[in-house]
Amino acid sequence: MIAEARFKLASGEAALFELRMRMLAGTIPGVQNDKIDVNLATVQQRVCQHYHQKLTAEETELFRLACKLRNKLLHCEFSTARRNLDEIKPQTRGGRVTRLDFGDDVGKIVEMIEGHDVGQYAVAQSKTRTLRDVYGWLSECQSFGEFDEATTVFARANTLLDNLPSR
Repeated sequence: MIAEARFKLASGEAALFELRMRMLAGTIPGVQNDKIDVNLATVQQRVCQHYHQKLTAEETELFRLACKLRNKLLHCEFSTARRNLDEIKPQTRGGRVTRLDFGDDVGKIVEMIEGHDVGQYAVAQSKTRTLRDVYGWLSECQSFGEFDEATTVFARANTLLDNLPSR
């Protein structure tokens, strides 16, 4: 439940980022008449082009990375979201959650607890490729505070978006 709550908070901030980016774009001549289904990365690029004299290189990069992170977070591609976070703030991550596919052989659990290798692996050594990967990666990201980290990234980008027109 805690991981879901943290994911919900990060996702809400990500959705707000998209909303604010699109609303700001809606005030820019030459951009405001673009179709609503235009890719957020395209919207972000157009906003950054319009405000290029008011944005630092670091701020432009924050917007670019926030777009990438939003996409991966909301589609539950957590292993890629982790790599996106590393682009923003590199650090050592991973290895707290272990996965074991034991089927009907419950004895594998006991063997693993006893320290035997029964095919278990660190979730961090895998990628989010299938729906069955989501649960382990949800736990993995929560264990390293990555949803809180993502929330902070989106909050920074949102504050910047709020203040950009008045610069």
